[in-house]
Parts: sequence; C-alpha cells; structure tokens
Amino acid sequence: MFYYSVYIKNMKYFLLIIFISLLNFKAYSVDKSSDLLDNLKNELNKKSEYEHTKELRITNLKTLYARLSKTDYAGQFNVLNKLYNEYKSYHADSAYVYVNKMVTLSLLTGNKAQEQHNYVKLAFILLSSGMFMETLEVLQKVDVNALSSDGKVDYYLSLARCNYELANYSEDNRFTPRYLRAGDAYIDSAILFCAREKMSCNYLFGLKNIRENNFDESKARFERLLSNDTSISRHLGALVSSSMAAICLANKDRKEGRDLMIQAVISDVKSSIKETMSLYTLAELLYEEGNINDAYSLIKVAKADADFYGARQRKLQVGKILPLIAEAKLNHSEHLKTRMWVFLLVLAVVTLSVLFFLVKLGKRFTKLNSKQRKIDASNFKLTQVNDQLLKDASVNMEYLGQFCKVISDYITKLEKLSFSLKIKPATHRNEIIYDLINNLDMKKERHKMYCNFDHMFMQLFPNFITAFNSMFEEKDQIWPAKGQILNTDLRIFALIRIGIKENEAIAKILEYSDSTVYVYRMKIKAKSKYPDQFEERIMNIKATDVTDSSFNLTPVLS
Repeated sequence: MFYYSVYIKNMKYFLLIIFISLLNFKAYSVDKSSDLLDNLKNELNKKSEYEHTKELRITNLKTLYARLSKTDYAGQFNVLNKLYNEYKSYHADSAYVYVNKMVTLSLLTGNKAQEQHNYVKLAFILLSSGMFMETLEVLQKVDVNALSSDGKVDYYLSLARCNYELANYSEDNRFTPRYLRAGDAYIDSAILFCAREKMSCNYLFGLKNIRENNFDESKARFERLLSNDTSISRHLGALVSSSMAAICLANKDRKEGRDLMIQAVISDVKSSIKETMSLYTLAELLYEEGNINDAYSLIKVAKADADFYGARQRKLQVGKILPLIAEAKLNHSEHLKTRMWVFLLVLAVVTLSVLFFLVKLGKRFTKLNSKQRKIDASNFKLTQVNDQLLKDASVNMEYLGQFCKVISDYITKLEKLSFSLKIKPATHRNEIIYDLINNLDMKKERHKMYCNFDHMFMQLFPNFITAFNSMFEEKDQIWPAKGQILNTDLRIFALIRIGIKENEAIAKILEYSDSTVYVYRMKIKAKSKYPDQFEERIMNIKATDVTDSSFNLTPVLS
C-alpha cells in the first residue's frame, strides 16, 4: 500500500485513499452484520485458521512445483507465479525468492516481455518491504517497450506508489511536492495503458478525480462500482471499499468510514494479508474514539503482521502510535475509584512528608544561618589578617630594595676610593689607611651581599623559583646550581619582583653593564611561554605561599 496525497483540509485521510488503493489487489467480501466490530473480533480469533489454510495452499503448490519436469518451463512459471501471488502480501522474503526464480526462468526461455514484467514484480516486493531506492533502481532498468499493456499498468503504478511513499516518508517542503507531481504523472500513464472496458480503469479514473479535487465524481464512480448491478472482482471491491472509507473519514462521517474500514480489515484477515494499512488505521480510529482496549488489540496484530512480512515503513508507522495506545490502555485499565483512593493516599503521604521536611528544613536553615554568621565573622578576620600580611610584605620588599641600593652604593664608593688611592697615592697618606684599603676584597663583599640578598628574598618569596620556571618549557627552565640560592638569571628577575626594574639600577647592583642586563632580560623573556606578559606574571608571584603555609590565610568560603 502507499499514499496518493491531495491538498485538502483533512489530507491524511485522502493520503490513505491512494495508500490503500494502490496496494496489491486482495479478495474482499462485505459483511452485513449489524455489529461489525464483534464480527471482526471473531475473525481475528480465527486468524490462525486462515493462515493455516494459506500455508496448506502454499505447501501444495511447492509439492506441485517439485513434481514438474525440469523442461516444463510453462508449468514451472505458472506455479512460481501462483507462489509469488500467495507470498507477495504475506511474506516478503519468500516472495522475493520466487520472483527471482521467475526472472531466472524468463532469462532461460528468452521471454523478454515476461522477464521485464518479473522485474516489475520484484520492484513491488522491494517497495512493500520499504526499500524505496532499490525499487527505483530496479524500475529504471525495465525496458518499458517490452512490456504488455497490463505490464505497463503495473510498471507505472509501481512508480507512482514509490513516489507517493517517498513523499509520505520525507515530509519535506523541498522534495515532497516533486514526488507528488511524479506520482500524479505515473497514475496518468497507468490510465493510458489500462483498457477502458476494465473495471480497474474506472477505479483509476476515480483516483484521478480525487487528485483533481473532484470528490463528488470520485465518490459516484466508487458507488457505481460497489452497486449490485456491477459485477466486479472481490479484489477490486476491496480497494473501492477502502477508498470509500477514507473519503468518509475525510468528510467527518466517522461511523460509515469506520464500518467500511472494519470490513476491509475483515477481508485482510480472511485473506491472511500481512502487508496492510487497514489494521493500523482502524486502531488509530478506535484510539481517537476512546475505545482503547480494541485499539490496543488491533495495533498489536498490526505490529505482528508488519514484523512477519518485513515491511520497514509499516513498522515505523505502527511504532509511532503503539506507545500512545499502550499507555492509554494502561491508564484506562485502572478503575476510577481505585485510582482516586490511591491518589488520596499518595496526596496524604506527600502532604505529611512535605510538612515533616519543612520542619526539618526550618531547623536546618536556622543552624546554617548561625554557622554562616560565624563563617562570615571568620572570613572578615582572615581578610584583615591577609591585608596586614600583604602590607607587611610590601614594606619588607621596599626595605629589601632600599637595602640593596644602599649596600651597592656603599661598595661602589669603596671601589672608587680604593682605585683612587692605588692609582694616585697621596704623598703623606697614612700607612694604616693604605693597609686597610689593600686588605679590602670587593669581590668578596659583593658576593656576601648577593648571598644576603638571595637569602632574604627567598624568605619573602619561597615559591619564586618554582613559579618562575612554571612559565618555561622544561628544556628552558633555569634552576640554581648545587650550593646556590639564586643564580644571575634568577637574581635579575628577583630584583625586578621587588621593584627594581631599571636596567641601570640592576646593572649597578649586579656589576654588569646596562646592555648586558638588557640582553639577559630579553633572552629569558623570549624563551618563556608568555613573552608578552612575562614581567607582569613575575610581578604577580605571591610574597607568601599561603596554600603551603601551616597557617591558612585563605578566607573561609561560606
């Protein structure tokens, strides 16, 4: 089955018209019982009997096929075609096997028309299984000119059905209109090759009237076909009745539409049709009407049929509504009075639980508020302590910087004095002063100053070396040698950290030239991970490693 979409208000029912109409023709008989739904239930109870009868027919055909002579090609083809017709809307995989045997037999006998028609039958099985692209691939290889008129009708109907299925599946504004136009064109082509005296041709015209929004004319054609004065096959009667049901549903005549759909389902059950849309549609109708139990029973049968046949698209359609019906059945199965008592009981428990937890929460909030006030007070005190420590560290840094400058100036003056006295000794200089100057070791004094500076700096910045090296790749890291506290590279940036940033001042302290200090700074900065922010990050190194301290100065977070 597949949809033939029309642009009307109640589109889903008119899609159903074409969907059912282009399905493979099946036997159908009208049940005039006043209670059709009860009749359907009775037929569903006999479903296994109907399937057993069908399996017996299939077994007999297989036995007959096995007894045929290997050279009796006509007899073989006749039996294979009957097996295909038994399976094509009953079990897709089996139908696929027999249609392929028919293709092989056609190739063997050289009957091209028969071969091409078999490809159309193969496309029907692929399409019924939900393999749309594979269907188009097979149909595109068919030599249409080699087909008989009936073969061409089947060919164009298969193309129409495939395009309508794709339109229904895609539901996309870009592609759906294209599929629908193609389907319309193929329906017109099928009508061209359908003999006018055939009832099926009149039925196709009825479908064309629907597409042209001429619903009155379409309904009139269908009613004439169903009238007692017109002798039509049970096969065609099933299609006409299904289409009439869909039109009634679209016109809001739910009762008549439902009754006609029930008759279609009964026909499918009696014929052991597995690839069907009528069961799914009837289950949806009963669900919408509130008949949950019957809807649930039917949708389970529809799912079992779809699984048995192997129709992928039917599985998807059933899968969309099955959870809804199952959930509705679960809810509907509970007695109203029982549900009310359960609801009241649950409400009472919930109310008591809420009251209990409100009391507990109230007490808890009171305790938390008290603790929060203590935490806030502690945080305030700790913040004050931290501020004071930061101030002390700042003062210590200033003292250390000034100390370095004073000591450096002192040593420089001594160096100048020593140099002057040695180069230009006064005529009457004091021997004691001369001896004192000779005993001065400026290099040793400067080394002592460096050691004192390094020691004092690392007391203030115990994490300086680790933090400094975290800004370099491992191969570029700078670590002091064994026995050293700081080396020259580290000492330059230690001086920068305490506020001595001018190259001239650093050069004066370390006894280097300004250019040498500049080169050192630029070279080390270039190797860091953050060359543009390097000295800014140096200045951000903390004076005290708070996290590793035995006294945690970090404010407590509430």
